[in-house]
Amino acid sequence: DLTSRLAASGATIVRASSVSESPAPLWPWTQVVFSLLQRDPDPVSELVGDLDALAGLGRSVAGLIGETSAEPVPIAEVILATTTLLDRCARRSPIVVVLEDLHWADRSTVTLLEYAVSTLAEVPVVFIATWREPENEDGPLAAGLRSLSRLADLARLDLRPFDVTEVAELAKVLGRPLSAQQAALIHRRTDGNPLFVNELLAEPSAEVVAGPPSPNLRALVTDRIERVHAQAYAVLRAAALFRAPFTAEDLRPLHPSGLDAVDVVLAAAVRGRVLEEADLASGTYRFRHPVIAEVLAADTLSSELRTSHRIIGNHLLATDEAEASYHLAWSTEAKDRALAARIALHVFHRGSRTVELAELDARIRNGLTAAEKLRRSG
Repeated sequence: DLTSRLAASGATIVRASSVSESPAPLWPWTQVVFSLLQRDPDPVSELVGDLDALAGLGRSVAGLIGETSAEPVPIAEVILATTTLLDRCARRSPIVVVLEDLHWADRSTVTLLEYAVSTLAEVPVVFIATWREPENEDGPLAAGLRSLSRLADLARLDLRPFDVTEVAELAKVLGRPLSAQQAALIHRRTDGNPLFVNELLAEPSAEVVAGPPSPNLRALVTDRIERVHAQAYAVLRAAALFRAPFTAEDLRPLHPSGLDAVDVVLAAAVRGRVLEEADLASGTYRFRHPVIAEVLAADTLSSELRTSHRIIGNHLLATDEAEASYHLAWSTEAKDRALAARIALHVFHRGSRTVELAELDARIRNGLTAAEKLRRSG
């Protein structure tokens, strides 16, 4: 790969990454400084006046250089000291700094990158950063990218989602070969998002294509949603029950106490790349990746699930009887859902547009009773 070729040409490769729960501000840069000094401690002798600032990056660096700072070090001094260290080291040998998962980074980490890129333009140092698309347009990464985009030496490579063939190829590389049908299903569940594809392929073989969400996948989705809005989980868990695009009004019956935040949550979920606007004219939304809805629906208790489906079905009767029948079928006991769905959909697809909720319930019950008699009679 690129870093291997650069290393073969004599460059020093330094890798660091952000994490979702960073132990401290500037955590990736703590790793960079530690790595640089571990490889070549000589530049420290040229930075005597900046030791306190470097120590402020973290205990690991402070212990390495044998200095501590009793008082907090201003971020500006830390940024200056780190950039100076990069300059000194790069003049001795070219450096490639690889910063991974910048979507987790704090503002000071991104600020230091901005400063280093602009300050070290004439020094043999290259910065390579990877990130997922920012979930918050007002977050530190989005703001930093806007600033970095104004630099002439910036090259940005946007990776598109996988297609079905690439899903199958990745599965093969990971030792999880899939049939064409299985690869197509995983692609449909994830829309080709590499992160979700990889998580599904990491599940037990029996659950690669369909099955309960793995703990890792559940944690990934939950973490993303919790960062959207304080009430996002409650609102979006209800939204996950809809097969078709939904509106804010469709969700209100599920919150009889009057959740004023529905519109706010939906707008935040679009900004957070959990939802997307299906149709601006009708004000409908849908999940960007079906697997997110799967995880949310799986977190709903069966009794709550039946109640929610019944409320949705009743709400949709006036506007979409076919969808209403689907939800009302899901409001039955789990063992009867598949049969109830077939009966209910058959009723509506025959063209009946005026059936009442009570009549539909009666038809579902009668159909289930008749089916049970047929099963018992063999």
